[in-house]
Amino acid sequence: MSEETARRLREARARASQASGEADNRKRELLDTIARDLPARVESRAKSTAQAQPEVTKALGKDGIKKFRSELLDQATELATEIRAAADQIKWPMPLTTGTSNAWVMPAISPVKSREIHSALFEFLHGRRCDTLAAILKRHGFNIEDDNAQRSQGLILPQTWLYSEREQVREFEALAEALTALAKEREAVKEAQAVHDREVVDSLWEDD
Repeated sequence: MSEETARRLREARARASQASGEADNRKRELLDTIARDLPARVESRAKSTAQAQPEVTKALGKDGIKKFRSELLDQATELATEIRAAADQIKWPMPLTTGTSNAWVMPAISPVKSREIHSALFEFLHGRRCDTLAAILKRHGFNIEDDNAQRSQGLILPQTWLYSEREQVREFEALAEALTALAKEREAVKEAQAVHDREVVDSLWEDD
């Protein structure tokens, strides 16, 4: 009987490995989409800021704006390259489980939601990565909303300047589904392992 449970365990591990590969693919797909769209998104948001602060924009003049846009594009392109390679650096969410997996009971799994993926991206991108863009705006005279006690800029946020959960909803949802599927397969491995271990112990316990 332990040979049968060993086979089931191998199959469960193979499915979990496949699910892991699928989740990795969906991570890369999302990050590639964000990176591809990021320079144009930064350009668009910068123009909106220039329109909202016309006195600064007029003071810069044509040449000043050209230099400003060039610096922003260089930084946005550099950031896009970093994002493309960030799959292993981001703390991606995994579903919560209720109960303990064993030979008899599979725990309930709470699906990953798009908002949890947004939270992971926000944690990775907020701070230094957004601040590099904000520094360019400030250097050219734009208000970056850093007139607070912490002197932290409040203008450039990941979910407005760097990506859009609404516009990139397909990639967000695909990754959420893949992470949920991966969690289920990992729990199935735990269950198969528990069943196999029980069978092995039972066989060792039997009298010859």
